[in-house]
Amino acid sequence: MPLTALLKSAADTCRHCRRRTGVLTRTHRECQEVFSADWSQIVFIAAEAARTHQFDEKTLQIELAEIADRCYGDGATVNAAL
Repeated sequence: MPLTALLKSAADTCRHCRRRTGVLTRTHRECQEVFSADWSQIVFIAAEAARTHQFDEKTLQIELAEIADRCYGDGATVNAAL
């Protein structure tokens, strides 16, 4: 097997965008930056909602799901933040 084919088979998949990454990387730097920024926003919004006790649960979940979708997250991302 040629070396290039071996390296391609050893490449990983980005845990955020699900596209191929390099051999030694598990995420794309850009994807990680987007996820980290939006994760912080999700946690902040959830914390503010809990602190003020003035929120509609369904609306909050929809808002957080939209942010999670933008940062390659899913329902598990929202649940983890909550």
